[in-house]
Amino acid sequence: MSNKALEIKNLSFKYRHNSKETLKKINLSVEKGKWLSILSRNGSGKTTLIKLAAGLLENSSKGSIKIFDQEVNQENFASIKEHIGMVFQNPDNQFVGPTVQDDVAFGLENKSIERNEMIERVDSALKDVEMIEFANREPNSLSGGQKQRVALASVLALQPDIIILDEATSMLDPKGRKSLLKLVQKLRSQYKITVIAITHDIQEIEQSDQVIIIDGGKKKLEGKPAKILIEDEKLESFGLEVPFTKRVRKRLFELGIILPNDYESKEMVANKIWKYYSKM
Repeated sequence: MSNKALEIKNLSFKYRHNSKETLKKINLSVEKGKWLSILSRNGSGKTTLIKLAAGLLENSSKGSIKIFDQEVNQENFASIKEHIGMVFQNPDNQFVGPTVQDDVAFGLENKSIERNEMIERVDSALKDVEMIEFANREPNSLSGGQKQRVALASVLALQPDIIILDEATSMLDPKGRKSLLKLVQKLRSQYKITVIAITHDIQEIEQSDQVIIIDGGKKKLEGKPAKILIEDEKLESFGLEVPFTKRVRKRLFELGIILPNDYESKEMVANKIWKYYSKM
């Protein structure tokens, strides 16, 4: 298998009912096992890009898309979807089984997986997402965070090479969001899965290996999170929120307290503020 999980070259795309291009000359390469975050405000083309990459939209425009060196097209759709699992914004839209374990087993039944192997995969996936004790519960009885864990288990059971998180945390509270992202990071490391996360929340890109920002259908910025997160003026021009730590630094600067301009986590900024005051 190729070391490139996703490779996009000169991709432009427009919908038939629209005269304007939704995507314009996108180039992108993601290595196997890496975490890519695609960041933009709503309506900028990120969802279209992912639908094209997953084969959910036909690439009828210019450019090429490859998953592990295989061209994404209608002819190859069956083999392409074997590589990809998707977790969507609203987990309720993914539930089809009367119980949690039935729901996780649904995709395996569609693939005609032998029963003993199916049971092993369902149990293993639910243990991985720490939901095995809820196996016989109705999905609708779960909290939002628990529902997303079950949706993630349903994907894990299929053993994909790539997991796409399509605004998967947007309906969760901050604690649930942080918990889910931490879990995905652990599973990525454990199973060497490639993660592609679509988001408009600047705080969610910290764990990424690679970030791209799309605006108006064009790739505007690309790099590691630390590089992206210090671009205050550019982030604001793309309709994105400046990171909390940068806003804190700016306010402290106005008060005469100067901290380094590199991007750091909330915990590191808090530690520096504490050290500053302890010397006063």
